[in-house]
Amino acid sequence: WYQRRVRAARPYLLGRLMWLSASYLKMLPSEEALNALFECTCSSLKVGTPAPVMVGAMKAVYTMAAELEDEEEQKVLHKPMEVIIPSLFELASHMDGDLLML
Repeated sequence: WYQRRVRAARPYLLGRLMWLSASYLKMLPSEEALNALFECTCSSLKVGTPAPVMVGAMKAVYTMAAELEDEEEQKVLHKPMEVIIPSLFELASHMDGDLLML
């Protein structure tokens, strides 16, 4: 379902939406909503995802890490990091500089 939505949506707006959602991480109504955001972000980091979506997802990851200030809060990011770190290297090695400036 998610992959169909990414192809149908405007990639730039979808990337920006993830980034903006991450800014309000602490205001999410439930842990289920938090997990949905993590799942969406991690799914956006897979090969074949439009570049603006991948860049938005990386910005969302950075914003999430900045929003979670305490060590206890940051533990939520440990499991998704298994997907995020390799995707970061993939993104950096295959994108040109202009695209990464998004």
